[in-house]
Amino acid sequence: MSERNKALIGRTAIVTGGNSGIGRAIAVTLAAAGAKVAIAGRNQETSGEVVAEIEAAGGQAVAFPYDAQIEDDANDLVSSVVARLGDPVICVANAGGTVDGTAPLAEMTTEMWRRTVALNLDAPFFLYRAVVRHLIAVGKPGSLIGISSVASIRGVPSLHYAAAKGGLNAMTMNLSVQLGSHGIRANAILPGLIETPALQAGLPEAARTKMVRRVPLGRIGAPDDIASLALYLASDASGFMTGQLITVDGGMVQT
Repeated sequence: MSERNKALIGRTAIVTGGNSGIGRAIAVTLAAAGAKVAIAGRNQETSGEVVAEIEAAGGQAVAFPYDAQIEDDANDLVSSVVARLGDPVICVANAGGTVDGTAPLAEMTTEMWRRTVALNLDAPFFLYRAVVRHLIAVGKPGSLIGISSVASIRGVPSLHYAAAKGGLNAMTMNLSVQLGSHGIRANAILPGLIETPALQAGLPEAARTKMVRRVPLGRIGAPDDIASLALYLASDASGFMTGQLITVDGGMVQT
């Protein structure tokens, strides 16, 4: 086992939305580094597939039913994870998405706004609160990792999604100050264009070609590009790092 693979032995991680795309890559990567991983999501079939993949590679994972927008689900998830896998000292708030992401303000409904904010801002709040309450009660340090977006720091045609992710950024910075004395760190990753099922389904080839031209590194990122950073933030290698918003976008935000 390499030093990389020893990094998280004995630790428990929660990954919401860990059954697809970026979340799946993070779950597999953390498990490969020795973590016991809780795959939290609504689709138990796909969550089970990720568990099977992790177990086939010699890792440990359990699928938990979880709706990110339901407050009580966060509390139930943490209680269940503690009972089956141990204290969740790593928490990746990955579940997210948008409803009619390019709707302009004049055409945006209140429901579009509220559903998108619920999924991308309320959900991390519910999850972090449940995890932090437990970690403080048992006196353990931890690492909170939010999956935000470059949309939160760049003008894009996705008002509600950008606003919600911007709120996640602000929450991350605030929590780093609040929780430092407890040894709990909070950081966020801001992905750019990443090759996920959602991107593949929603981005026509012509639009893809145009967007890739705006990326200095000349390609769309892979979920593993995000997972590698999540592993670093989960491990002791980033032990003096908190309150950081880190872009992983091939340089696109600079253009």
